[in-house]
Amino acid sequence: MKYLLDTNVITEPQRPQPDQRVLEWLFSQDQATLFVSSLVLAEIWQGVLALPQGARRVRLEAFARELSGQYRVLNFDERAARAWCELVTGPGHDLPLFDSLLAAAALSRGLVLATRNDADFRKSGVKLFNPWT
Repeated sequence: MKYLLDTNVITEPQRPQPDQRVLEWLFSQDQATLFVSSLVLAEIWQGVLALPQGARRVRLEAFARELSGQYRVLNFDERAARAWCELVTGPGHDLPLFDSLLAAAALSRGLVLATRNDADFRKSGVKLFNPWT
């Protein structure tokens, strides 16, 4: 199975007390099956750059820089754009913009979306996996 990782999965290892279930799942996966969207990278960089200068920001900048080397990056392309249009014009199109774009990226490539917010994505039709449960 191949997974598109939501921001909450990617950042869990950086938390002061990460959930052990998530860490075990994440680190037991074959890296070739894990994808991160360029959209998630943008969201992570947005959070990093919003932090004040200091040790935490330096640590998280290093983390953000390493992500594209750790995971296969899936760019939001024409296939994802088409899937997004179909998603937002169909039933259950009440997802926030970022979530709908992420769902479309997963749908366009037949990936399972790994996220803690599985209830938010149910109407999208994307296959879901919650490593917290």
